[in-house]
Amino acid sequence: MRVFILLTLLGYLSLSVKAENSNRVLRYFAADQHTYLFITDVLKLAIKKNPELNGIKTKNLSYVENNEGRTLALLDRDIIDIFWVGTSKQREFEYEPVRFPIIKGLLGYRIFLTHKDNLVNFKNLTEQQLKSMVACQGISWPDTEILSANDYTVATASKFMQLIKLTNLKRCDYFPRAVYEGLNEIKWLEDKYPNLRLVDNVLLSYQYPIYFFVRKSDYYLARQIEKGLYLATSDGSYQNLFNKHESLKYLHPLNKWKNTTIFKLSNPTLPDATPREEKYWLKLY
Repeated sequence: MRVFILLTLLGYLSLSVKAENSNRVLRYFAADQHTYLFITDVLKLAIKKNPELNGIKTKNLSYVENNEGRTLALLDRDIIDIFWVGTSKQREFEYEPVRFPIIKGLLGYRIFLTHKDNLVNFKNLTEQQLKSMVACQGISWPDTEILSANDYTVATASKFMQLIKLTNLKRCDYFPRAVYEGLNEIKWLEDKYPNLRLVDNVLLSYQYPIYFFVRKSDYYLARQIEKGLYLATSDGSYQNLFNKHESLKYLHPLNKWKNTTIFKLSNPTLPDATPREEKYWLKLY
């Protein structure tokens, strides 16, 4: 009898959530950058694949300031409903993660933006030499803690464009960016910052997935988006999107990274619940 009552209550809860979802709009922030298009398309794919999310629509609040720490706080203020960012123990404590590595862990492969005058410094570079150079990073980013824990020298600022300006002024020697971000950002910034260049013969590598995050009160929503992502993986539609998406074309062919110098770092911020199955991660070496 108790089991029957519990199943009945769960059925009512599911119907209630479906009814709420039928008119819901998921608000998010995405700056006008080519890189974000793949992530927002992945979100739409997850919604499409899971019938529990039928009726949900998405809306980009592109006028919101791009700062990871502050943008996540917008979840608390009910300005946005979902955001994507590299995970950490602290972030998973404060917000509800959708534990699916959106870009196969490639957030943890870092190429560098630098001033053109610094390009010569990255030839035949040793790990110790790189550690003595100054990397620009966001003050609230887990990357800052990761690099510091691995004895890299880091200078911080609170906003992305401040980091770009510091790199352009040569106050930083390099600005590590995800391997899928660098070329897109160079093109996006080339009119205002024509002296920025991409260093792609050297990579930093650490395990660092980017997840969707929602409010803790949206636990059920997180699980359903998660389910949609895993369904898209099972039927091949996620991989098809990954292979063909315009914003990721710089990655391909993947064998071009085999001769790159890669320095591996540990990630002390990585939560224990991180998915470990190899099929959700991509190795460039």
